[in-house]
Amino acid sequence: MNDWRRMLESDVAHLLRPDFDVEVELERFHRRVGRQAIRRRLVAGSMALALLALVTIIGVHLLPLAQNRVAPIGSPPALPSGTEATPAPHQTPPSPPQRTRLVVSSDVRWVDTGLRVKQGDLLMVTAQGRWRADQKDGLVGPNGYTKPWPDNFLNLQDLGVCPSCATTPARHWGALVGYIGTAPPAAGSYTHRASRTAAERVFPVGNSFRSLVESTGELWLAFNDDAYSGYTVDNGGRLRVRVTLSARA
Repeated sequence: MNDWRRMLESDVAHLLRPDFDVEVELERFHRRVGRQAIRRRLVAGSMALALLALVTIIGVHLLPLAQNRVAPIGSPPALPSGTEATPAPHQTPPSPPQRTRLVVSSDVRWVDTGLRVKQGDLLMVTAQGRWRADQKDGLVGPNGYTKPWPDNFLNLQDLGVCPSCATTPARHWGALVGYIGTAPPAAGSYTHRASRTAAERVFPVGNSFRSLVESTGELWLAFNDDAYSGYTVDNGGRLRVRVTLSARA
């Protein structure tokens, strides 16, 4: 309380001085106020510069993290900066499967399916019906007889012998067989050794066949009998065959 009284008495004494000049005192007051305003502005400007520097530092550290963020599932991976994406090569869609239906007779005349197969294609064949090699052995399905017999297209051991001289029993007698190429072996042709090239292209098919093709050429089907004898007059019956060919991807 005494301090406030002394300050008040000092101010009153100062105002009552003979040399007190109002204009001079106002000028001093304005200078004090101006210096304080300048000081406040300097302080505000320093704070603004500090805040800008802080934002810049945060941005420098967070930008690389944003660029290397994990891509969502199913999105392509992000490329490094400056790297151009290589366009994916154009892929030709696979052609639709080829299908055909035909009848294969027991007369041992090879039937051209009209389908050209290529190595690696998927070949599927299904067959229904009954046929026979002779009256004594009776009718069988597309898988043929269970007993082996030498007079068939899968017996390559006796090539070059006479029509009735083949003695090596071979499986799949009376079955549906296939050939890939341009000239399938005719009935009775196995009496010539030159038929080996064509004979090596014959394969068993039966009532259900599914496999990747190992060679390229036309697909033929026939009854597996009379490769040596050529005697087909006692054969009978036929099969209904469905063929599906799927091209290699």
